Amino acid sequence: MQSNHTGAMKEKSSGQEVLDGSDIMKLVENERVFGKFVDHKFQELDADGDGKLSVKELQPAVADIGAALGLPAQGTSADSDNIYTEVLNEFTGGKHKKVNKTKFKAVLSDILVGMAAGLKRDPVVILRIDGEDLRAFVAGPTFEPEMISIFSEIDLPNGSLKDYIINAFEKLSIDHGMPPSTDHWVMCDIVEPALQSLGGLFEQPVSQETFLAAFQRSTEAVSRILKERPAIVAHSQNAFDGSGIRSLMSNKFELDKALDLAIKSIPNDRSGKFSKDFLNVALDALSTSAGLPPFGAIQEVDDIIVEALKMFNASDGKTVKEDEFKKILREVLGSIMLQLEGKLFLQARVTIQNYYQYRHVGSPGWRLGWIWAKNEVILSMSGAFAIEKGNCSKFNQAPHSCKPDPVISDLMPDSPDSTTQNRPDGCCRGGILTAWAIDPSISYSSFELTVGNLEQNTTGYKPQNLTLMAPGLGYTCGPVMETSPTHYSSNGGRRDEQVSRTWKSKCTYSSYLAYTTPMCCVSLSTFYNPTITDCPSCSCGCKEANGNATSCVSITAKSWSKQMKHCLVPSKGSGHTTKVQASNFVRVYLCLSSRERMVTSDLLGTDIVQCTNHMCPIRIHWHIKNNYQDHWRVKLTVSNYNYGRNFSDWNVLVQHPGFGLPASVYSFNSTTLSTIGVPEDVALFWGKEDYNTELLQADEHQLGSVTTEILLQKDSTSFTLTNGWGFPRRMYINGENCQMPPPDTFPMLPNGSPRRKPFHVQLPHLLAVLYLIYGTLFMF
Repeated sequence: MQSNHTGAMKEKSSGQEVLDGSDIMKLVENERVFGKFVDHKFQELDADGDGKLSVKELQPAVADIGAALGLPAQGTSADSDNIYTEVLNEFTGGKHKKVNKTKFKAVLSDILVGMAAGLKRDPVVILRIDGEDLRAFVAGPTFEPEMISIFSEIDLPNGSLKDYIINAFEKLSIDHGMPPSTDHWVMCDIVEPALQSLGGLFEQPVSQETFLAAFQRSTEAVSRILKERPAIVAHSQNAFDGSGIRSLMSNKFELDKALDLAIKSIPNDRSGKFSKDFLNVALDALSTSAGLPPFGAIQEVDDIIVEALKMFNASDGKTVKEDEFKKILREVLGSIMLQLEGKLFLQARVTIQNYYQYRHVGSPGWRLGWIWAKNEVILSMSGAFAIEKGNCSKFNQAPHSCKPDPVISDLMPDSPDSTTQNRPDGCCRGGILTAWAIDPSISYSSFELTVGNLEQNTTGYKPQNLTLMAPGLGYTCGPVMETSPTHYSSNGGRRDEQVSRTWKSKCTYSSYLAYTTPMCCVSLSTFYNPTITDCPSCSCGCKEANGNATSCVSITAKSWSKQMKHCLVPSKGSGHTTKVQASNFVRVYLCLSSRERMVTSDLLGTDIVQCTNHMCPIRIHWHIKNNYQDHWRVKLTVSNYNYGRNFSDWNVLVQHPGFGLPASVYSFNSTTLSTIGVPEDVALFWGKEDYNTELLQADEHQLGSVTTEILLQKDSTSFTLTNGWGFPRRMYINGENCQMPPPDTFPMLPNGSPRRKPFHVQLPHLLAVLYLIYGTLFMF
C-alpha cells in the first residue's frame, strides 16, 4: 500500500516512475495534440471506415481504459465487468447506437480528466521488481526477527510447511522487494514455480527452525525468477495512515462542510430521511477531504472501509434522519482512522439472557462489571453506558470510559441515545429482564461496545472477574470461557455471518446472598373454618425490643395526624423547621412512642415496613372460598407492607397438586410450568398489562395489594379438602421462597381439626361423669 523508497521516486533509472496525472492533463489541455491523438485513435478503431464507431468497434477502447484503471480483463470479475459496461454507456448513452468522432472525443476527454484528477490526488508509483531488493532483505539483519514475528502470527493448526511459506509470502510487501503474492499472476507465475523447484523441502515438520531455513531457500528461488522475469507493480505513493481523517475531524467547521457536501450527493425519501445503503456513497464523497483513496483503488483500504461499514449495519436498509446519518458517518470515519493508524480495536456485542423461569430482574435494573485483562478502554458504546468515565487524560480524543473495572448500565427507554435507529436489539429497557416463562422476547438485554488500546497482534483478551448486580447482590458469575463462535444475521436477515470469537459466563442466583431473611410469608383461611392461620411470627425478622427501632412503622392512620403535630422537619436550605406532610413520613421522620426520630440516610436505602408479627414486606394470602360439585374456588391476595417501595412486574409461583387440571384465573395472567423432581404441579401468576402489574407501596391508610379469584377443576380420584390438601405446598414471590406456616396450624375441616382432642382421650371423663350421675340417683 505504501513504500519507503520515496526518495528515488523521480529517478527512472532506479526502476521507479511516478504517475501523478500531469502528463494526461498536458495531453488533454493541448487542443492540437489531443485532436491528433483522437484522430489517430478513432481511425484505428473505425474498422468499416463509415466515420462512426459501433459498440463492437468501441470494445478495444473500453478495454484500454479498463487496463489503465487497473481493472482485470473483461469476463474475470462481475464487479469489474459492471465498470466496463458503465464506461461503454458513457460513449453510447446506454443505447446500441454508433458514436461519431465529436462524441468520442468529448467522452474520452472526460474520462482522461477524471483519471488525471485521481492520479493527482493519489499518485501511482510504477516499480520494476527484479529480485535485488528481496535478496538484500534476506541477507540483512532484520530478516530473522521479522520472519520469526511473521511465523508467530500464522495460525494454521493443521497446515504443512509449504502452507506456512505461502502464507508468509503473502505478508511480505514491496518494501521487502516482493510483489504482492495475493495477486493471482504473482502466485501462479512466480511463487508456485519457485516452490516447485525446491522438491521435497516442504515435507519436514513445521517448526520455527525449519520455517526459517525453508523460507530463506524459497526467497532465493523467487529472486532468481524475478531476475529472469521482472515484475512491474503499480502502487500508491500516498501513506494512508489515518492522518487525513484525524485532521478533518479535529476541524469542526471543515468536517461539517464536508458532511453537508456528502449528504447532497445521495438521495433522500419524502420524509427527508436517508437510507443507510448510501453510507458507502457518502463516504466516497468524503474521501478527498478525509485523505482516503477512492473506493476500489486500494484493496487494503477497501477492506478496512467494508469492515467499518459492517459495524454500523450499513446494509440493513433502514432510513434515518440527517443528523443520525451524519453521526454514523463520523463514527465510521473514526473507526477507519483507528485501523489506519494501526491502533487495533474490536467491536463486541454483550448479551445478558435471563433463563430463570420465574425470577426477573426488576427496577432499577442490572449492572454488569468486569476487570480488563490489559489496558483496554471503551472507545464507544451503543445501547448502554459506563457509569464512570475514568482517567482518559492520555488520549487526544477521549474514549467513552477508561476505567480498568468498568460498570455498565442499561439505557432508559426515553433516553436520547436510546431513540437512535442504530441501537442494538434488546437494549434500552432500563435494565429490566422479564422472567423466561412470562415473555422470552424481553428476557434479555444487549449492548455494543468498541474496545480500543489493544496490544498489537491480538484479537482481544477475555474480561475477568465478571459481576452482575441485578439489581442488588445475589448473583455469582463463573469464569469467562471461550465457546464456539456465534452467528448473527445481516442484510435484513438474508445473510448469516459468524463472529470471530465468543465468550460466555454463567451467573447463578442465591437467595442467601441477596437476603439475610425471607422477604415474604403466607397466611391461610377457608370458608369452612373461622380460624385464620397467620404468617408465622418473626417470618422475616422480629421487631426490636427497644423503643428506638426504626425498621418498621406502627402508627395507624387515625393516630398519625395526632402524633405528627409535634413532628418537625428542617426546612431546605435553612435552620428553621416545618411540619411534615403525612405522605412524607417514611422519607423524613418516624414518630414512634410519641418521640421524634430522624430517618438516617442508611435507613432510606432499606425496606421500611408496617410493624407486624411477621415483619415481612410482602404477604400472600390463600383463601379457599367455595366448594362446588365439579370445581372449587380460591382467592389469592398479595399485599405490600413496604412503605417506601413498589414492586413492579411482580410474579407469584404456587406449588399445588390442584394445578394438574385446567384452572380459570380472572385478574392475573397465568401459566403452568413443567417440573422435574417436584411431585406437585406448579403455576405461575403475574399482573395484567395496564391493570395490576404494579404492586403499590403501603401508606398510612391502606396496604398495596393485588388479588384474583381462581376456579380449579376437581379430580374425583384425588380431590379432598381434608388434612390441608387445599393449601399450597410452597409459594414464591419474584423467585423468593415465602415462609409457610407449619402444617399443623392449617385451618382444618371441623371433623379433622387437630386442636380437638381425640375421642378416646375424652371418653374416660365422659364415663366418670355418667358414673357419678348414676351413683347419685341410686343412693337417693
